[in-house]
Amino acid sequence: MRNGRWRYPCNWKYKNESGFGGDLVFSYGEKTGKWLLLLLKFSVTVSLIGIAVAYVDFEKSVQYVEKLSYGSFLLATLSLVVQIFVLGLRWQKILIPFHGHNPSYFYSLRIVFIGFFFNQTLPSSIGGDAMRAWEAYKCGLPPRTAVNSVLLERFSGLFTLVLIMAAALPLIWPYLESSVIRWTLVATVPLFAGIFVLILMLDRMPASIRHFSLVKKAATLSHDLRSVLANTEVTLQMLFLGIVSNLLSVASVWSLGIGLGLDVALLNYMALVPAAILITVLPISVAGWGVREGAMVVLFTSVGVDREASLVLSLLFGVSMLVASLPGGIFWLGDRSRLPDMPADPLKPYLQD
Repeated sequence: MRNGRWRYPCNWKYKNESGFGGDLVFSYGEKTGKWLLLLLKFSVTVSLIGIAVAYVDFEKSVQYVEKLSYGSFLLATLSLVVQIFVLGLRWQKILIPFHGHNPSYFYSLRIVFIGFFFNQTLPSSIGGDAMRAWEAYKCGLPPRTAVNSVLLERFSGLFTLVLIMAAALPLIWPYLESSVIRWTLVATVPLFAGIFVLILMLDRMPASIRHFSLVKKAATLSHDLRSVLANTEVTLQMLFLGIVSNLLSVASVWSLGIGLGLDVALLNYMALVPAAILITVLPISVAGWGVREGAMVVLFTSVGVDREASLVLSLLFGVSMLVASLPGGIFWLGDRSRLPDMPADPLKPYLQD
């Protein structure tokens, strides 16, 4: 709430006594550094795409694009739209253990659509998560709840990605031509298991460092994760919805592969697509472009797909995500009371409160 008015009818069933706890002042920090970082990410994106394109036959790539049927592209895009509906439900379920915070499904879905849109347009594949936390904060959630619920929803998605990949990996093991790819995928499983344990232990760090602001925030994330896991029903729903949502990503790429005429078994998609998505989480390029293309070329060539088809498959997947996210852009632009002075860093209120 700002100046006594809701920015839009968010319909959260919880409001704290002071709405947003008063106006927060955001400092933009050193703009020069941020512009340099943005320029670096654009450079990485262009470089990675350039490297991928340099090793493919352009005419052959165009031939693959011409093979694609409109039906396959439409099915791939619809799979991603359905995925967003599932993500809206998952986030709503995750908010239940946060006492008193229970948004209607429509408004949680609206915010997830906005986040998905900015995941495709901001200079990082996780930029949309920051936007989602900001939108939730505007709706009345305290900064801690807004940020931690989004982080936990994101982490649950990554966790179920690893589960799907781990389940499919033994079945496609004989078909992976590169031992480096094999063992890299295997190493991902204990790595994420270790990250999961680390997050659970964040609030048990030494007292000598617990007074630092960032450490305190990390401890609240650990506490909130245990609160979610303590609710068995929510945990099971979160895992189920996470698996469904990620299988929809796999289905999207699989549909595109069918449309391109690729002879790749569904099990290969179930192991390789999650791995490619995990890599794109790295915030080193613009919306994951370039990183995703490089990852999918490396991964799919390891099961016999040529470079041209792998690159086209990745680019079409990116376009499908962008098209599926467009309703989020419409929601955001259609908000007449959208803040004109949105901060450069939407997570600032959480990190400074």
